[in-house]
Amino acid sequence: MSQEVSVQVKGKIINNHFKLVDVQSKLITNYVNYMTYLKLKQLSKYGDVEEELIEFFKEKIAFDLIPLQKRKVRKNIGPISDSWYNIEDIKWMNQIREKIPNFRDFMDVFLNVFELGFSKEEAIIIAKAELGIEEDLQAEVEHYLHRLKEEKLIEM
Repeated sequence: MSQEVSVQVKGKIINNHFKLVDVQSKLITNYVNYMTYLKLKQLSKYGDVEEELIEFFKEKIAFDLIPLQKRKVRKNIGPISDSWYNIEDIKWMNQIREKIPNFRDFMDVFLNVFELGFSKEEAIIIAKAELGIEEDLQAEVEHYLHRLKEEKLIEM
């Protein structure tokens, strides 16, 4: 990876960090610090990232709030992976997306966070914050998880 690309990626990671960090929510702030740390650590394998920068974010993480146990989720991102949908699922998804256009993105972020081991409620909070969604999505998440479980795409 060229130094120019490395610097750009590092800049985007840090910029996203400051866009998402929420001083009102310890959960969101800790998650954002954790993900920023992991991304910078991964980037350091391919480009120039100062160890002090990685350590700066590592020191800000309350690791006791990061789940140790991960969940098994078979990724279901994109149109090809949605092939498990039945007609009712398609209607349901279209109806939700009329109200919340980025609902598919929300579910992708939710599943990523949920897979990391965060509780369902925590994953909802984090995904909503990341995408700027204010609507209550508890019922939609429950329905979606139920369908994933029925289709054996998730272990809970």
